[in-house]
Order: sequence, then structure tokens, then C-alpha cells
Amino acid sequence: MLVSYLALTADILLMVSSIISPIQAQQSNIKKPGNIVSIITVSVTLFGIDNTTGNVITWVTAKELTKAIVSNATALDLRDGNPDGFAVVFFKIPSTGIKDGDEIKACNLVLKNLNIVCATTQKPFESNTVFLQLFLNEDSH
Repeated sequence: MLVSYLALTADILLMVSSIISPIQAQQSNIKKPGNIVSIITVSVTLFGIDNTTGNVITWVTAKELTKAIVSNATALDLRDGNPDGFAVVFFKIPSTGIKDGDEIKACNLVLKNLNIVCATTQKPFESNTVFLQLFLNEDSH
């Protein structure tokens, strides 16, 4: 049972990591002489965190760019000293090729139960800040 769970988790991690190239995952600001590319900040709020949620993978995709992080959601929730069931994860992505109205998608995978949730929005007009909410627990919304 444990071996099959670990194998499935490894397969999912490989699947997610295969859509993220090392170059994409390391980009923050792109600076060229005389040209600075603006950055889009994506704020992903994770709801439904409890003391057993544990490790999660959260990722954001816009156009052909994906950025992901692995974190302990329970520890993120406790970071402010108040176990209130939510945490915020921020991503900064270059706005190159992303136009107003383009789709931005955030997803989260809870590793303990392999539950995946996603939410989609559009890049707001004349704004480089995007807010998405993900409910990790079906009973939380």
C-alpha cells in the first residue's frame, strides 16, 4: 500500500515537473539593456487547511509559462500564529506575451490524498495583480 502510494505520488510529481522547465521556474525579472519586462503578481489563497493537510504543490499557468512551489500548507497556515485554515502563496511571472483578458490558472495538489483543485481567471485590464482562491477541502465552501 505504501509503495503504491509513493509510486503514484512520484508519478504525479514527475507529471507536474515535466511541464515546468528549469529555465521557466527560475525566472523572476527579465532585464535587457534599456528594457525591463513587467511582472504579474498572482496571489493564490488556499482555503480548507487543517493540522493534517501537510505538503502541497501549488502552480500557476499563464500562456505557456508555469511556475510551481512545494510547501507545507499546515506550516504556512500557522506562520501568522493563528490556525485560521487559510494561507496565501504568491507567484511572480513575467508578463511577456500575456495580454489583458488572457487566462491565468492556479492549481493545487494535496499530496496526502492526491486531491487536485483548480481555479481560472483572466488577467485584469491595466492591472498586473491577479487573485485566485482554491478550496482544498470540498466541505469548506
